[in-house]
Amino acid sequence: MHKITKRCILFAVITIAGLNVSFCIEAGLAQEKSLEKVTLALQWHTQCQFAGYYVALDKGFYKEEGIDLTITPGATDINPIHLVSSEIADFGTKWLADFMAAKDKGLSLVSIAQVLQSNG
Repeated sequence: MHKITKRCILFAVITIAGLNVSFCIEAGLAQEKSLEKVTLALQWHTQCQFAGYYVALDKGFYKEEGIDLTITPGATDINPIHLVSSEIADFGTKWLADFMAAKDKGLSLVSIAQVLQSNG
């Protein structure tokens, strides 16, 4: 092959590779921009029972699913049922008995899952 042909092929390969990298970066940025902001209100201070939420956040599992998650730790004066029902938080954790009492008071809530076999 002539030197000019080799240079043209090399230039084409580098250009295509550069465009591919540029496209991947732009696609990644577009994905980050389209993340849905979601807030999870915990029923208590950060502790081991909530480790799964934090590990998934740290490993980027929520972002992989298009979610930009903020976790709000609970406290004695923070009630996740109030935060969710007043649309301050999107999701919350709470005991089933507390959830049912809130439903009895007419709050419009949906239980997605209960992870305990029996309530304390």
